[in-house]
Amino acid sequence: MDTKKWWQSKTVIGGMLAAIAGAAALLGAQFPPEAIDETATDVMGIIEAGVALFGGVMAIYGRIKARTEIAK
Repeated sequence: MDTKKWWQSKTVIGGMLAAIAGAAALLGAQFPPEAIDETATDVMGIIEAGVALFGGVMAIYGRIKARTEIAK
């Protein structure tokens, strides 16, 4: 059976994106207040949520489309 490296897996990359976005939100990661205004804060929240959503969808899609194993 064919194998691939872990970084070639859509499932792994999508899961990592979702995990990183979620961890950043939980840890309260944000840009310095002097660098942004209120509108930018709202936009950043939308971007964070979008990255988490994209990562989760990519992980599900990657798992459905997977045809090769990840090499150990």
